[in-house]
Order: sequence, then C-alpha cells, then structure tokens
Amino acid sequence: MNTTRIKILAVTLLLAKAAQAQSSLLNYEHRVVRAAEQIARIKADSDYAEEGLPYIKRLVPKTEDVQTPEGLLKVDNTWLWTILDSYSKETDRQQRLARLNEAEGRLKALDDHLKRGQAKPSEQRDQAADKEKIREILSRPEYREKEDTFIGRTIKKGIAKAREVLMRVFESF
Repeated sequence: MNTTRIKILAVTLLLAKAAQAQSSLLNYEHRVVRAAEQIARIKADSDYAEEGLPYIKRLVPKTEDVQTPEGLLKVDNTWLWTILDSYSKETDRQQRLARLNEAEGRLKALDDHLKRGQAKPSEQRDQAADKEKIREILSRPEYREKEDTFIGRTIKKGIAKAREVLMRVFESF
C-alpha cells in the first residue's frame, strides 16, 4: 500500500514537471493585467515587493504555451523576469522605480495588444491585421523562448535519463 502511494506520487511529480503550462489567450491577458496591477502596488508600497515579486513571477512564468484561435503559441516572458531581478539587485531608489515603470509600461502595452486581438469582429477595424500584430509582438526576441546552451541541453538530457531510470525502477515494483 505504501509503495503504491509512493509510485503514484513519483509519477505525478514527473508528469507535472514534464508537462508545460498551457493557457488561453484570455487567461494570459488577465494575468498580464494582474501583474501590471501588482507592479503599481509595489510602486506605491515598496515593502510589498518582497511578497509581490514572487507573485508576479507566478502570474507570468518565464515561458508558457498560449492557445490562440490560430493554434498554440510559445511565449517567453524572460524579459519581465530580467527586469524584476534587476529591480531586486538595484540599490538606487530612482533606478528601482525606473525598472518598475519599464515593466509596468511593457505589460500595459502587451495587454493593449492582447485585448485588440480578442475584440469581437464588430468592434475590430481589421481583425487580421490585429492578430498579425499580436503574433509579431509575441514573436519578438524578448518574448521568444531562448535556445538552450550546450550545458542546458546536457542537463536536460541528464534529467530525462534520470526520469527514465526512475520510471523503470517504479515499473519493476
């Protein structure tokens, strides 16, 4: 009984780690708005940064798959994480504020483009052009998933091998 629970837990953890998060375009847009709101809150109360920054990172993960009407789109939000990390390391108050302003401005611009892409056809002047604009924005280098380095690929291969070994061990029980 105990080994069965361990097997189930291990398999669940492996599958959860291996599965990529996937969300709808509307869900992604809502989380972008929420992240911008959290940045505004940090600007108003710098003590909230300790709690707010990790929350923003949970709202907008580094990379994720977003389901659009045209299909699955890989989004890379590393640019936001980079800004938030530089905010945390910065000691100058003005520079910290500048980092927050940059992140908030980019999130609001992204939200604006996402909203235009979701508007009803009667509300759109040129639906195809708006969708193409969203694709163009999300395909920019700062939103694209970064290619793995040699070390990163090697580590991922090692993790995959370890998973295979663990799966074989659990299957033998």
